Amino acid sequence: MSKAAVTESTDLAEIEAQELATIEAEMDAAAQKMKDNLVVSSNRISNRGKQFTLPDGTQMGPTLEVVVLGYINANAMFSSTYDPNAPEAPICFAYAEPGDELKPSTKVEKPEAPICSDCPNDEFGSAQTGKGKACKNEYQVAVIVPGQGDVPMTLSISATGMKMFDTSMGGVLKNFKTSMHAVLTAEFTDAMYPVVKITGGRPNPDTLAHWKIHRDAIDTLLAQ
Repeated sequence: MSKAAVTESTDLAEIEAQELATIEAEMDAAAQKMKDNLVVSSNRISNRGKQFTLPDGTQMGPTLEVVVLGYINANAMFSSTYDPNAPEAPICFAYAEPGDELKPSTKVEKPEAPICSDCPNDEFGSAQTGKGKACKNEYQVAVIVPGQGDVPMTLSISATGMKMFDTSMGGVLKNFKTSMHAVLTAEFTDAMYPVVKITGGRPNPDTLAHWKIHRDAIDTLLAQ
């Protein structure tokens, strides 16, 4: 190889390294901005009427593109039947990552039981009406909605949709290795009540920035 060719090759390598460093710096800056704006617990996406509505009131319709940063198990016990038009704070609640033991938060004044698995309110048939549980079970999913800013939001998956969500995420992990590598579509099933399912998947151009904030997003959910 000629000296000129070696010089050109070296120059190209230096340019590529500089470009990579610039991209990583931009990703770091984007990730830091996202961390500064982490308000996941109060930034909920509504699914009333089988329509997705963002926390700022923006109506997105029956489908919504999301990047899943992570999710937690969430249990909540209320003193009366849940009324979406008059929401109240739960009297007992628990949050944990998948695989970890659910137990009442230290913020709960009078826990219903030491751990959720021993709680009679977490048994089928304990609800005031019907055969369900008195304690509400759900997944709380931290997501980024592409095109709607870089602040994580919370998407709730009801108990009736948890199995479907697990199956969907299994397919995502098989095809994309991590959920943050893909932009997914949240949509509703044909069930009477809003049951969200996750489908599809296309490459996420902001994977690195989202990876850098996913742990903080999960910790914010756990710290509610």
